[in-house]
Amino acid sequence: MFGMKMVLHYYQLMNYQLNLKIMKKLFYVAFLLFGMSACSDDETVDIRIQGNGDYTYSSVISLLSDLNQTANESGTIQVESVGTNGLKFTFDKGASDELILNATGVTQASNGYVFNIQSTTEQDLDGDTFTISGTNTVTIDGLDYQGGFDSGSKQLSFTLVTDYQNNDYDNDFNVSIKIIATKK
Repeated sequence: MFGMKMVLHYYQLMNYQLNLKIMKKLFYVAFLLFGMSACSDDETVDIRIQGNGDYTYSSVISLLSDLNQTANESGTIQVESVGTNGLKFTFDKGASDELILNATGVTQASNGYVFNIQSTTEQDLDGDTFTISGTNTVTIDGLDYQGGFDSGSKQLSFTLVTDYQNNDYDNDFNVSIKIIATKK
């Protein structure tokens, strides 16, 4: 009887050691699979995602030839990521009239990101043409950018310069538009 208990004890010990070895190997394999995938350098976070969404904006429009002549405008902007480092700004101007601007060169900053506005030429409902471009307002690491998103305040800010050609008066107007937009 004593010998049988000894054999049974020996069998349980061997089974325990075998299970321990198997568990160690399974743990090692799981660590390799999950540990290495979590540390992958291939995954990058798209910094633009934090700025995507709907915004309410206010702007100050100034005639560059006379900065005392200003007007205010407000509305909504929808911001979305485009391509690998671009943004699309859709301004809802009401009455099925919208303006779309694109930004390129989105670059991470310590508190969000910065970008540049692509120049575009549009025509208004009266047939007058206007060219919109960004103007440098943000400097990061010695480089100038035309706008930025602050992730803390959830605000976009950029300044546009518009060359407006009025056909009725055969005259050109240069206008500056400072835009501050807050995420809804």
